[in-house]
Amino acid sequence: MQLLELARNCPEIANALENDEQWVGTASQLESILTRSDAQTRHAAVRLLSWTNSCGILLSKLADNPEAGVQKVGLTVSSRIQQYRIGALNGCEAEEVRSSLATSL
Repeated sequence: MQLLELARNCPEIANALENDEQWVGTASQLESILTRSDAQTRHAAVRLLSWTNSCGILLSKLADNPEAGVQKVGLTVSSRIQQYRIGALNGCEAEEVRSSLATSL
């Protein structure tokens, strides 16, 4: 859930969500956005994503919870890497998603 909070607090993703849009990209792209040198989320994201493939694993677990607002949308054509869509929470509060994820981890 921490990853989702970071993503939703990142201006690039937050702006899309405020305009009723969604962010679509790979775990690597999300990690790059969250850990850019000018990102407000950099410190927390570097701490959270300190191990190999952490962003992809966390996104995949979020995508397994339909209420989290994260979906797997298929593989990129050129590199065959999983893409994810981050949208609004599907009618539930963040605490409910956090509770649901805690029991599944």
